Amino acid sequence: MKGGIMHKTMNIRSIFKSATRQLHAKVSATSQTVVRPALSTPSNLKPYNLSSVDVHTPNIYIPIVLFFPCPSASAHTLANKANYADRLKRSLAQTLTTYYPFAGRLSSSGTYVDCNDHGVEFLESQVTCTMSEILENPRNHSSLSPLFRPGSVWNALNINNNNSSPLMIVQLNHFECGGIAMAVSVTHRITDGCGLCTFLAHWASVCSQSGEQVEPHYVSRPYESVLTPIELYSSENNWITKRFVFHNSNLANIKSMVSKQGLVENPTRVEVLTALLYKSSIAASQSGFSPSVLIQPADMRARLMIPNSAVGNFYWWFMTQVRNEGEMTLHALNNQIKKRKMELRNMDLSTMDDAKLLGLTVMEFIKQKYEIYMCSSLCNFPLNKVDFGWGKPIKVSLAEGGWPNKFVLMDTPNGDGIEAMVSLDEETMSRFESDENILTSASILQ
Repeated sequence: MKGGIMHKTMNIRSIFKSATRQLHAKVSATSQTVVRPALSTPSNLKPYNLSSVDVHTPNIYIPIVLFFPCPSASAHTLANKANYADRLKRSLAQTLTTYYPFAGRLSSSGTYVDCNDHGVEFLESQVTCTMSEILENPRNHSSLSPLFRPGSVWNALNINNNNSSPLMIVQLNHFECGGIAMAVSVTHRITDGCGLCTFLAHWASVCSQSGEQVEPHYVSRPYESVLTPIELYSSENNWITKRFVFHNSNLANIKSMVSKQGLVENPTRVEVLTALLYKSSIAASQSGFSPSVLIQPADMRARLMIPNSAVGNFYWWFMTQVRNEGEMTLHALNNQIKKRKMELRNMDLSTMDDAKLLGLTVMEFIKQKYEIYMCSSLCNFPLNKVDFGWGKPIKVSLAEGGWPNKFVLMDTPNGDGIEAMVSLDEETMSRFESDENILTSASILQ
């Protein structure tokens, strides 16, 4: 089959058994298909060479889920369920015609994508509860992983000579109330947060026939077979993840305090919240104080003068160090975060051609016994505006997990604050939750 949708006949119910243990509802698989590009990818577009930054990006799936409420009283019928799935699959096939690398397979070297049109996995499942039971019950909301195909939540792709691992996996979950949750996992090796957002917006525009889609932009790259990735991703699971909501009113108070104390000019919501999470995590560390570094990615598309629709990883890291306890004040951390961000404006862009240097820098911090923290922000990305034709999502979330000492920031659905997903070891998390600044500034979701 050259393009479109191919049904698999394999029995997939068994693969969901272990994934539903943490969710207090049953998730039953009902179908699995492979969605291929509607038109075959021209031979001159194969292979799709990855950049140095792509290659040195963790080889893991980014798991994001969009929750859509039932649009009408009859939307829970089988006919409407089939309509949802059919529209999504057909529009995905059209979208993959232009986003052709997403339907390919990663080479065993990890340096290019074989754009062979092997397609995207598309699954459907039935969830034996209402959507509100997931979103409004902290115990249920503690694990969104069962809404994803097992193996597609922060897991590394299986790169082998058979090129078997799909680069994108979609699971459409139907709730008893008629609402749906669309869980999308895309390998980080081919896109960053900005790229994933523009892909979803493009797909939604095709599905809703709004005519607003922006075509993807591809940057020509030479093939570099000598690249060797440095994997810093940890597959250990000896930590827990909790979600905290910081309302804009509380963030405004923190901004005002930081500006007065540290002479920081106009700190952003993300900057002050990042500093607060970093400070409170260091203070809660069970090992006591030790030097640490906070690593943050920043989108470089504007600096590189390329459009937001550019496909790939176009970010660079900036690092904030804490070498002694005197550097742990909020205003000191905010000053340093803003300073490191500003340095990216004057960065020599040619250094992005050797992303391996970044991995070596991080390895040096590890050798010097630094605690490594990471913070990624998806704030101001229009994820809450993605409309496939049945309304905007009432919630967009990442699945828990990834690696420890990590913070992920996202706008709340109504824009009145920021939700922070915090991953720490259990003892540190207990102390983190009791931190005075966290108690007075945040609401705990789980």
